Amino acid sequence: MFTAAEYKSTVQDRISFGGNFRKFRYAGTELSLMPNADSLGSGSRDLQEAQGLFFEQWRVWLGVFEKTEHSLPDAAFKLGANWEISEDDGASWFGAFILKPPIRQPQWYECIFARFLAGANLTVSYSVGQDTYSTVEGNRVEDTVPAQFTAIVGQQQRPTDLSLPGTPASSIYLEGYHIEPKVAPAVNKQQKLAATLNGVAGEFIVLPTVQPSAGQNAGTGDVVKGVFLVKGV
Repeated sequence: MFTAAEYKSTVQDRISFGGNFRKFRYAGTELSLMPNADSLGSGSRDLQEAQGLFFEQWRVWLGVFEKTEHSLPDAAFKLGANWEISEDDGASWFGAFILKPPIRQPQWYECIFARFLAGANLTVSYSVGQDTYSTVEGNRVEDTVPAQFTAIVGQQQRPTDLSLPGTPASSIYLEGYHIEPKVAPAVNKQQKLAATLNGVAGEFIVLPTVQPSAGQNAGTGDVVKGVFLVKGV
């Protein structure tokens, strides 16, 4: 079993041979020894994450000694912890988070880090009630104002238990994340709402969605699922 000193020496040797090492910092504190960070690329899909294809990911080994030497809190080594990574020796940094619960080894934590890559490609329009009412043709109707949300979505396999009578076979099942606002707004579920997908006009039906537990979608907005119907098809 490695001692902390032996582990540090091994890491230093690999750095000198050009291994996949990057600078990491937590809450402004930079680690004294760059950890090994093997790129897993983007587009990978894990059944435990609804939208793995929107992440760039790394498998990272964080030395246990770093926690003590830098007085890092336990929260820094848990699911959802927000870190920063530099791939150009500290010239620039980007935010990333721990995507899965770390695996504790004697001298290091094996972690999967990720950053959210995508930009919005879905815009959905809806109405927000104002708790005031007007009379329209003798009927009392709540006043509303227009609103919209944006999201990044991708086409996924349609769930076998999804039943939406009246939707055409050409409808597209989508999953993704809210961009603006990041928190899912209160909209009528299973109602056709005006929308555009990659610039194509249509309608979007928002489906009820259970949000993942805390930490599993750190760095992203709430999960969104629904069906898009192309206008005129």
